[in-house]
Amino acid sequence: MSDMCDHIMSDIPKVKIMGLDYDIEFVEQIDKHTRLSGQIDYAGQVIKIEKGMKKGLTGRTLLHEILHGVLDGLGYSDIRDNEQLIDGLSAALHQVIKDNFEIISSWCL
Repeated sequence: MSDMCDHIMSDIPKVKIMGLDYDIEFVEQIDKHTRLSGQIDYAGQVIKIEKGMKKGLTGRTLLHEILHGVLDGLGYSDIRDNEQLIDGLSAALHQVIKDNFEIISSWCL
């Protein structure tokens, strides 16, 4: 399952956040000294996601990093790195999107 998710997600080369294009890179390991599964580089406009995670965790991790970028783009530098807030929001939004995908995808955004 993780291989399929890596393949699907690796077809997504960029994500636009607040008008900026962020490259998405799937890497073997983010940082050998920490247990990060994702990381955003605001200045370099790159999001790194660890390879090999299950589909749901990969999606949630990408959403987590996107939320960091949204808060940065909105100028909320005081809370953009609040991991407790971002973890809660990404978990909640991932669940809402997953459980209501047909409704959300039909909105023709």
